[in-house]
Amino acid sequence: MQKKELRFEREHVGEAVVVRLAGPITLEDKGACVMALKGHLRSVIEEEPPWVIVDLSEVTDISSAGISALVNGLKMAKEHAIRFSITGVNEMIRGILEVSRIDTVLEVLESLDDVDLTQA
Repeated sequence: MQKKELRFEREHVGEAVVVRLAGPITLEDKGACVMALKGHLRSVIEEEPPWVIVDLSEVTDISSAGISALVNGLKMAKEHAIRFSITGVNEMIRGILEVSRIDTVLEVLESLDDVDLTQA
């Protein structure tokens, strides 16, 4: 069985940097993808864009460590006065966010199509 890796894609859209993720965000690879996500978010936030949006629409699985990496991204963003949001949340991820009450901390956007990306 072939291992699935987390893939990153970064795009500047209006005032935002959209970070598109694809694949699993779990500890199956001894935490390598979770550490990679933290590092990728750190590098984006260090550029100090007004707004960072993490698109989870192609995330196939997420563990509590993956959720923790997103919360860590939010914390780093707040330290730099950067707006931090997630989008592309499927039912599985939404359930995890609701049960853990993280949905009350992270700004969840329904869709990038419904957001004015010129307003950070």
